[in-house]
Amino acid sequence: MCNGSFREGLKHHIELPDDDIHVFGYMLEYLYRGVFRGFETPNQDLKTVMLADLYIMAEKYQLQGLKTLLVTPLEALFDCPGKAEGIVCFFDAARKIYENIPDSEALFPDCFKKTVMYIVRFRDEQPYIEEQIKLCISDGGKLARDAFDAYSMQIHNEHKIHDSGVKRKSAALGVQLYTLSRDLMAKKDALELKVCVLSATNSSITGYHGIHHGDCKMCC
Repeated sequence: MCNGSFREGLKHHIELPDDDIHVFGYMLEYLYRGVFRGFETPNQDLKTVMLADLYIMAEKYQLQGLKTLLVTPLEALFDCPGKAEGIVCFFDAARKIYENIPDSEALFPDCFKKTVMYIVRFRDEQPYIEEQIKLCISDGGKLARDAFDAYSMQIHNEHKIHDSGVKRKSAALGVQLYTLSRDLMAKKDALELKVCVLSATNSSITGYHGIHHGDCKMCC
């Protein structure tokens, strides 16, 4: 472009009005060195914006390798489920990326759904998680569909795990009840056998004395 007959080649100057110059520098570094070292800023909000912008730029210039490298830091934006700032930053980045990528793009949506499913597990301890998901759903479009699908899938998985646990507990209880019932029946049978033996023994003794008493000449 800069060496041909295009305007940029004649002026030796490229105008990129829609691209942030600082973010573009990181893309150039990837093009020349094949790496992404991360942003050197402690500001989480700025890092969020720059990550989203760089991902959008990588999609714009069809740099699949750079997009792949950006997935990990994007997933790590929320840092840990206990930090509200990280959760908000992650969803802010997701909104911006979804607004600027085609529906056919699958890499970040897959990352988004996987991360949402993980985050949703901590919704009882951190109520703002569900608030962010509701905001995504209210935005409409593909972001809303993916947020809803990921949330629903996680809830479904939790119910399956719960039902499976209940079934395992029921099965274990059934085995215990069967064993207890079997032992009780065995004890009952043993007790009935003892009663029969005692009854038979008593009958034999009583019959023996009766005969002896009838045959006794001294008692007549």
